[in-house]
Amino acid sequence: MATKLDKSLKRELDIDGKLYTLTLSPTGLLLTEKGHRKGVELTWKSLIGGLVIATIANGLGLLNQASYINFLVTGGVLLLAASVDAISRRRRSATGLG
Repeated sequence: MATKLDKSLKRELDIDGKLYTLTLSPTGLLLTEKGHRKGVELTWKSLIGGLVIATIANGLGLLNQASYINFLVTGGVLLLAASVDAISRRRRSATGLG
């Protein structure tokens, strides 16, 4: 059963003697140094995209494929993702939903 993330969850981390705050929110992750306001922010879309690219690279590495095959497959997946995004944005603007 999935739990809906209604509010942000915060945890303190000690990395190399510095304290950081990791905030898990509905929009993504935010890592800030303790006492600072700005930090590194990652959206869920970018995290999932990175996971997909890493999975492709790992899978092709396990299959002992040449590095140029890795680049071709990764480029094809990125091209497909960009095309699907552009088409969905065009459809949303045509129907007045976005």
